[in-house]
Amino acid sequence: MIDLMMYVIMPAGGLLAASLVFAYHIHAKEKLRKQDEIAKRITDIKTAYKATLEMFVMQRIIRPAHVENYYAIIDNYFVNQEITEENARQMERLANRIAITITKQVNISNSKGDTEWLKKKLLNVALMLPNRTREYNKLFYQTRVKELLQGLSVTKASFIQRHAKAA
Repeated sequence: MIDLMMYVIMPAGGLLAASLVFAYHIHAKEKLRKQDEIAKRITDIKTAYKATLEMFVMQRIIRPAHVENYYAIIDNYFVNQEITEENARQMERLANRIAITITKQVNISNSKGDTEWLKKKLLNVALMLPNRTREYNKLFYQTRVKELLQGLSVTKASFIQRHAKAA
């Protein structure tokens, strides 16, 4: 019985322990690799978003003094949220949505001659963004950002009409 234990069970237990350690090491390496991929993706998203904002500054659509306000939307995305693949995708969708919304409004305003109106709307949005980092929380990203972006779509005529009725 002791021979069986010494020659079969103990080596098998050792092999099992070694294979568990090896599997854990592989799993830990894979987890680190995925975290590095997510971190690189987040950096790439932020870089592209900042370049887009700088393009709007060069076009004189967003004031240089307020570009950081817009950048803070994406830069603070993970302040109060976990860094996960899904959250990185949501951040990317948000960055794209902001860029597309502004671009769409630039195109509309250029055709109607309402560029100054758009600049005022963009200034208003910039001033309505949170001043403190901790205010960039999940609620902000789930509701407030969407409301602010919808506000960019308000035309000058509908704004005047709505406020004329209220007066």
